[in-house]
Amino acid sequence: MVVSSRNQHKVGIYCRLSKDDDKIGESTSITNQKNMLTDYVKEQNWLLVDIYIDDGYSGTNFNRPNFQRMLQDIEDKKIDCVLVKDQSRLGRNYIEVGNYTEYYFPKHNVRYIALSDGIDSASLQDMDIAPFKNIMNEFYAKDTSKKIKAANRTIAKNGGHKTVWPPLGYKKDPNNHLQLIIDEETSWIVRLIYNLADKGYGGNKIARELSSRLIPCPSYLIYQKYGGYKHIYEKSDGEKKKYNWYSSVVKGILVNELYLGHSVHFRSTNLSYKIRQRVRNPEEEVMIVENTHEPLITLEQYQRIKKLKEGRTRESKSGEINLFSKILKCGTCGKCMSWNRQPGNKSNIYCCSQFREKGKSACTMHYIREDDLKNIVLNAIKSIIHQTLADPKKFSDTLIEKMSKDNHIAINRNKNLLNDYNQKLKDADRKLSKIYDDYYNEKLSIRNFEQLSKKIQTDQDYYLNEIEKIKKQLEKQDEFIDNIQNWIEIVNKYKNIDTLNYEIIHMLISKIIIHEREVTNEGEINQKIEIEYAFIGSLDKGDIE
Repeated sequence: MVVSSRNQHKVGIYCRLSKDDDKIGESTSITNQKNMLTDYVKEQNWLLVDIYIDDGYSGTNFNRPNFQRMLQDIEDKKIDCVLVKDQSRLGRNYIEVGNYTEYYFPKHNVRYIALSDGIDSASLQDMDIAPFKNIMNEFYAKDTSKKIKAANRTIAKNGGHKTVWPPLGYKKDPNNHLQLIIDEETSWIVRLIYNLADKGYGGNKIARELSSRLIPCPSYLIYQKYGGYKHIYEKSDGEKKKYNWYSSVVKGILVNELYLGHSVHFRSTNLSYKIRQRVRNPEEEVMIVENTHEPLITLEQYQRIKKLKEGRTRESKSGEINLFSKILKCGTCGKCMSWNRQPGNKSNIYCCSQFREKGKSACTMHYIREDDLKNIVLNAIKSIIHQTLADPKKFSDTLIEKMSKDNHIAINRNKNLLNDYNQKLKDADRKLSKIYDDYYNEKLSIRNFEQLSKKIQTDQDYYLNEIEKIKKQLEKQDEFIDNIQNWIEIVNKYKNIDTLNYEIIHMLISKIIIHEREVTNEGEINQKIEIEYAFIGSLDKGDIE
């Protein structure tokens, strides 16, 4: 290290390498950056105070530990010159980088040099090109993010399962790390969880049962097999936590379609390529690729448990169960119907929960006796089962024809919108290319270029998002056909029913809508009841003949 005089710079070298940069090669490596920059400091006969290294950190994230340490040293006046290999090492967010190079460093009398880019804050001419370099670096970060997402989507579509640790019950195929195979050492735990749920156990009860049997929890198994979760299990009390099962973990396993042999992708995503905070994707953006590995449970068991879980209700003190829990809705306000138990042998009744809580100002009663509702629903179920199984092919063809007719206008509208957004995306690409040319030919100021490019990128992101949504909507017709086949398989199990129970109702019905009673001029009471069946929705009388 060279000893400097009072007029020489006190230099802080900053090096950064993200995981994506590492794939480019040796030219961006930490070693290469350090060697190049230390040689330059020696040539200038400056004092090298410290080298700040952030290895494995994205350029869009400025909350890097050693970058923050360097800023603190600037505040403490330990360094007065920041030296980087190129502008992108400082960061790839042009607004943030511009804030440091054009405001923060000058404010603190810090000279800034990006060696390979020929940028030196001591030269005004060099700094004229710096904002353009910042923008190009941000475009690179955004483009890299898109390419990684595209690559991950391709892997997912081809049945690959990209994960750090395999899920409970599976392990990575030694011949193909993107393929899952059954792990005989842990798969029995998953089957046990589903079998307990099939017996009516809730998430809390299953968790207590697993803990009492001293069955290791998933995080401990990951620690044992792959070395993960060291921050939990290498503490003094880590051994005590190995059997800590939680209801949230159990419930996550019970709703995971991965155990049906399907790969589930993109349940969550980063807020943006600049912000690494994870957010849940809407259901329509979750990708499920079927039959990518061997299942641990059957579809029938999964659907049965899912239905039971969605409608789970507690018994009353008398041991009665609300058979229509969570699926019975008011036809006016849409709220759940309230179950009101009656003394003695009287039939229980249902009424609108809004009416019960807030009175006539909120809704009307929508009264119906439980016995009457059970008879209506039983007859409706018997009728739809008979229609389904009398001629399954005719039943399926009729529903598909109805769906195509109902959705014809929507499908055409979506196709037109898809063409429109694709054209707008092409126009946005052309606009972006043009303002690049205008800026390069000095027809456009840097300020206007930044504003216009930011707006065009926002438009591009919007168009791409809408295109993806429309494509998914157009795929729903195929999903409906699959749902009809699922319906036919399920009703086969209940073809000889004479009475209703909780399982039958919640396996075959997704919603029942109770409308208010109407009195005719002749004094008759009419009440409309709509039933939406699982997989196939509601059917009018003329839908199936």
